[in-house]
This record gives sequence, structure tokens and C-alpha cells, in this order.
Amino acid sequence: MPPLSARAPRTAAYAAAVAVFPWVLGVLMMSLFSSTPDDWLSVSTLALPTAVFLALFAIRLIRRAEPRWMTVAIDTVAYTVILLADGIVQAAVTGDAAPVDAGFVQLIFGLLFTLTIPATLALSALLSKPLLRPGQS
Repeated sequence: MPPLSARAPRTAAYAAAVAVFPWVLGVLMMSLFSSTPDDWLSVSTLALPTAVFLALFAIRLIRRAEPRWMTVAIDTVAYTVILLADGIVQAAVTGDAAPVDAGFVQLIFGLLFTLTIPATLALSALLSKPLLRPGQS
């Protein structure tokens, strides 16, 4: 396994792409569905891509090189869990009566309407190849 200093820049670029691009897609898709513009650069809104970046960066640094399908599966599940936690926390902070329900509604939106979960899956599949060792697919 290459030293941490050799893997860190490539891993950071991968984590940033998989964290930011689906979030931007979600912002664009929600602006299509919403009649009122929201503040997309608020602290609470930027918490999701920041948490996803930190989690994916840590996961990719800690775990050894894996087959592409496993990288895609782990990273997509991590994104989904963070999206659920983000929805629950934001609903609880705003005083929603059922924050867990709001978190799962956010997951439904992420899967079906804003397409952030499929985008995460696709980006992870496209970008995970350079993270593997030579000879591994």
C-alpha cells in the first residue's frame, strides 16, 4: 500500500467530487421543484457535502484498495446514511414533530427527485478506478 502522503491528494479529489457534484445536482433539481429560492450557501446546507467529503476521505484512507464494486457500494451507502442523518438533524433543529420521518422523506427525494443518490453511485463507479492498485478491476 502506498504511503499516506501519496494517496491523500488523489483520495481527497475523489471524495470532493463524489461529495460536491451530487450536492450541486440536488441544488439544481430542488430549484426546479421549488417556487421559492432557498439559501443554498447557508451553514446547514453546506453541512451535507462537508460531512460526505470528510467521511469518504476517511473511509478511502482507512480501507485498503478494494474491487470497484465494493468501493461503489460502501461509498454510496455512506452517502445515503449521511443524507439520512442530515435530514434528521435538520428536521430536529427546525422543530419538526417527526424528524425521523423527515429524514426518510429526504432520502426519497434524494433517490427519486433530486437524483443525488444515483449520481453518487455513478460518480463513485466512474472515479473509483484510479484508486485501485494496478491489475485490480
